[in-house]
Amino acid sequence: MRIQVLCVLLFCALNSAGQSSLFKNYREGLSSSEVYACMQDPKGYMWFATENGINRYDGYTFQSYSVADGLPDNTIVDFFMDSQGRIWYMPLLGMPGYIEDGILKRLDASFDGYSAKTITEDQQKNIYLGTVNGYLKVTYKSNKVHFVPLYTPFSNHPAFQKFHFYISGTDKLNNIWGYHNDKIVVIKNNKANSFHFLDTDFSIYQGTDFKITRNFFQVNDSGISYLRTNPYYNKIKTIYQIHSTDKINYVFEDSRKNLWVCTYNNGLFLYPSHGDMKKSYHYLNSICVSSVFEDKEGNYWITTIGNGVFFVSAEGYLSYTTSMGLSDNNILAMAGDKQNNIWMGLNNGLVNKLGKDSIVIYDFKKDFD
Repeated sequence: MRIQVLCVLLFCALNSAGQSSLFKNYREGLSSSEVYACMQDPKGYMWFATENGINRYDGYTFQSYSVADGLPDNTIVDFFMDSQGRIWYMPLLGMPGYIEDGILKRLDASFDGYSAKTITEDQQKNIYLGTVNGYLKVTYKSNKVHFVPLYTPFSNHPAFQKFHFYISGTDKLNNIWGYHNDKIVVIKNNKANSFHFLDTDFSIYQGTDFKITRNFFQVNDSGISYLRTNPYYNKIKTIYQIHSTDKINYVFEDSRKNLWVCTYNNGLFLYPSHGDMKKSYHYLNSICVSSVFEDKEGNYWITTIGNGVFFVSAEGYLSYTTSMGLSDNNILAMAGDKQNNIWMGLNNGLVNKLGKDSIVIYDFKKDFD
């Protein structure tokens, strides 16, 4: 398959240079090696949700936050950043809160009977929670926080009877997308106006252009499907599928359209953008990978359960075109050798060898004529 214009990507560098040289592992300083998620705040600090509290990393040292510092529970399972730059944290038990200017803040409101796992924000800056007892809106009155149940097990609609509602996100029309069990739910103007019934339990993850396209990744026992949705006609179309026998924890599409697939016990798989979705690159074998995050500098932070955090610098991602010395921008095949060179078969019939400091062009057809 022809790879247009580009480029020698991160996955090539990883394969040729070896994983150990590009994956930097952080364990020392973390309050737990079991890390569920990470987030970057507006000041550039990295925050990690762990089994034993929250850790903030300033590039040099880790600072830990626990129940003693105001967390409702030491196990923090996820983060979400809102439009004001606040990082919302989702505890395993208890009420969610947020981090603002490096300070932990808890919501002063009753949260009895609810356990939130997902969160999103609409274009009017309203915050919504997906909980075990439905779907809540966070409101503020007289400087106090209130939770307004919008859909709960007590709703009359059959789609909202005793379920855990997972919120995925909002689109450009301010519809809220979520899912539970075998249904995809689209909520418009606080009314559930579209339901898509599938034949198995699943989870969904947004792509980088979800707000515009409403396309998303559906994960179930058979693998991943990239779906195009049309909420007006209640239709879903499969664009492509990736079959996998591994249990998938998380799916992340980065700014370069590369797809990162985190598995429960078989590491990390990377599917290159615009490439053959049947071909992937495998890293961190036998490790339980919980999430991938791309920071503002284009670096990747990979969280794991039991092995801390791995970091891949943006410097590991290199782009080469004809302006940099390649003989053609159309790459047909690539491979790495033991000397850390990257060999490329080009559409013009030539072979280019990319070394540390040079590009060597070979015309094997001419050599053998």
